[in-house]
Amino acid sequence: MGQNQNYKDEINIKQLIQGLSNWYAYLKIRWKSIAIGATIFSLLGLTLSLITKPLYISDSSFVLENNNKSKLGGYSNLAAQFGLNFPGNAGGLFLDDDNIIAFMQSRTMIARTLRTPQKFGSKNQLIIDRYLDFSGLREKWKAHPRIAGLKFHTDPTQSSILEDSIITICYKEILKENLSVGKPDKDLSIIYLSTTAKDELFAKAFTEQLLANVTDFYIEMQTKKSLQNVLILRQQVDSIRGLLNNALTGVAVTSEENPNPNPAYQRLKVPTQRRMVDVEMNKAILEELVKNLELSEMALRKETPLVQVIDSPVLPLEKKKIGKLKGLVLGALLGGFLVAIYISLRYYFTNILTEKKS
Repeated sequence: MGQNQNYKDEINIKQLIQGLSNWYAYLKIRWKSIAIGATIFSLLGLTLSLITKPLYISDSSFVLENNNKSKLGGYSNLAAQFGLNFPGNAGGLFLDDDNIIAFMQSRTMIARTLRTPQKFGSKNQLIIDRYLDFSGLREKWKAHPRIAGLKFHTDPTQSSILEDSIITICYKEILKENLSVGKPDKDLSIIYLSTTAKDELFAKAFTEQLLANVTDFYIEMQTKKSLQNVLILRQQVDSIRGLLNNALTGVAVTSEENPNPNPAYQRLKVPTQRRMVDVEMNKAILEELVKNLELSEMALRKETPLVQVIDSPVLPLEKKKIGKLKGLVLGALLGGFLVAIYISLRYYFTNILTEKKS
């Protein structure tokens, strides 16, 4: 039984080797067909490399400093020793780099970037108008007069439903085809932002403006409470300074009205004394407010995070395109491979039909 099985296995191996040998010999006979296919596809590859527009890559990298995160980390480590856990702090959205990456890819930030005017060469355009021009969407919608003549607003509150719909379409396309945000190294806090597009100026402008918008929003969120406190204190300082000036003017007026009051009439000194009390009180309040304002401004400067840009896009941008030689070689390999598969399948099915007839 074992010998018969070994004999059958040996026959199967011989048949396999013989089949492969016959298949190889058949391919050698058909080498001209494979060569013709490789030549045709190499020419197609060359043509594709000539007519395909290059893609421009605009890269930027940056680091966001978060003071709240570092402070919270120290308190969290201390609290963890006692089994406590902090749910979060005012940093909120920006405590985690992954949140920042998701925020950069949000519709809010991309829509704000698209609505920003930029100078492309000698032409001033909204970024969304530039995108619609090179992406072919404007040409595609040319048959629709409402869309073709649509003018976008920089202020989203003035936006129409149609305008918002177009921006949503552009947002989805950019997120899918053009924009890439991430952290290649999880151990580092460096975030990379990349825009790939057929328009070099758009790629550069979109990358720079998106980073600028996210930076402004980030700083605004981190310093919002402190900034509001500073603004309130400035208003109070201006108000008290105005009252102090009025009180000083009142002292001068009352003194002029009675330049030499009779000592026997003490009531004549009362208006001046009242004004002097107002002056002293407002002076003391103003000193405290100015002191608090200076402390608040120092706290605001301390809480203002640093956004350190490491690399920014510089013209000319990196260009990604299929070269002529690459198009020829890849086309030849693909063409030869496809023709070889076609010939092999034809050879295989011909043998099956021959075996069935015999």
